[in-house]
Amino acid sequence: MYYAYVIVGGQKVDLQVDTGSAMMALPQKDCSTCRKGDNRYDPTKSSTSAEVQCHDKKCSSSRYGGGAGKPCKIKLPHAESAYAKGVLM
Repeated sequence: MYYAYVIVGGQKVDLQVDTGSAMMALPQKDCSTCRKGDNRYDPTKSSTSAEVQCHDKKCSSSRYGGGAGKPCKIKLPHAESAYAKGVLM
């Protein structure tokens, strides 16, 4: 597993790098399954953070829930039957 330390929305975040995906998943502050001790993203501390809504064209076939007026929930498959899920930002 590879990790990168990035600045997103003015916050230092420990990012798990997935070389098999075109998307980047940021561990958020309330993640219960993330690696302990990592710096996590807090969208409330960013002035530009916004959830993508289900009706937006950015909400692709990787979504697993939501609906009109709701955030685009996504599920990103990884190797060995693992996956990451969250909200598209």
